[in-house]
Amino acid sequence: MEKIVLSCLSTEKLTQICESMGLSKFRAKQIHNQIYLKFASSFDEMTDLSKKLREELTQKFLITDVEIFQKQVSKDGTIKYLLRLPDGELVETVLMRFDNRSNLTACVS
Repeated sequence: MEKIVLSCLSTEKLTQICESMGLSKFRAKQIHNQIYLKFASSFDEMTDLSKKLREELTQKFLITDVEIFQKQVSKDGTIKYLLRLPDGELVETVLMRFDNRSNLTACVS
């Protein structure tokens, strides 16, 4: 059975999946928040979910199907990622911090 990638699903679809598993809408919101607000990269990081549920999610789902192939961090805090996509292609992204701004700038090529 091929695992379903959760990071590409809408909140509505994630809710439908949770309900089909007998879980509440609240669980869908927790999973959504872990992925998009807390940037969880594994179900084990979702400690607000029971261990049993995390194990079940691990068996059936992936958070993302993009793999960090290489990561480089510069002295100024810039982070460069080389990402491998499901088709094997590589994409480079750079996250840059600037002293005069509280947000990050991302460049994808």
